[in-house]
Amino acid sequence: MRVEKNRRSATVWRSDGIRLEVNFFLSPYAEHHSGKELILDILNSDKMFIPVEDIHNGVILSLNKGSIMFLELPERDLLDETLMARKNSYRWN
Repeated sequence: MRVEKNRRSATVWRSDGIRLEVNFFLSPYAEHHSGKELILDILNSDKMFIPVEDIHNGVILSLNKGSIMFLELPERDLLDETLMARKNSYRWN
């Protein structure tokens, strides 16, 4: 049985100074909220090791969550309901 996963890229800085550009494997459905699984869900899970894919060579790594010092995302990774609604501008005559 094949499990569908979405890839989400991020740059990870580890405590040993190594910088990795990786893809996280995310489920189309989150376990604890509606919508898709987020990187934040994985980081908040009780799993100590996270499978990630090195973007440059396709190697699958087992990343120790305790070694992550900083994470940079190319775009926001939040639930849709947490994003601020766009304001409409009106012109009054």
